[in-house]
Amino acid sequence: HVSKAARYSFDFILIDGGHKLYDIAHDLRWLELIAVGGVIALHDYGVHLRGVTFAVDYFLRLNSNYKVLSRAGSLLIIEKREADSNGRVKTFPDWLARLVQIYFQLENSWRKRFKRRE
Repeated sequence: HVSKAARYSFDFILIDGGHKLYDIAHDLRWLELIAVGGVIALHDYGVHLRGVTFAVDYFLRLNSNYKVLSRAGSLLIIEKREADSNGRVKTFPDWLARLVQIYFQLENSWRKRFKRRE
C-alpha cells in the first residue's frame, strides 16, 4: 500500500500499466492519493483485457465512493466522490490476484488450444 506518511494528493491520475490482474490491482492502490473530486482515467478497460476489467470492476464493488463518469472505447473515467474508509482503498490481496491471474492464463491457453482443433 501507499505509505501513510505520503502527504501528496492528486486531482488526476492516469493508469495505463500492465494488463495482468495483479498488475492493475497493485496500480489501483495509488488511488489512495487521489483527492476527493479527483478523476482517474483507466486505459485498456474492456473485454479483450480480462485482468484489467475484472480488477477494476472488483475495485468499484469494494469502493462505493468511486463512481464511473464515462467510458470511451477502452478508456474508463472514474471520480472519487468521498474519502476512502480509514484512508485506504480496498483491492485484491496480492496472493488472490496472482491466483485468479493464473486461472485466467490457463483458461486462455485452453481456449486457444480448443479453437485450433475446430
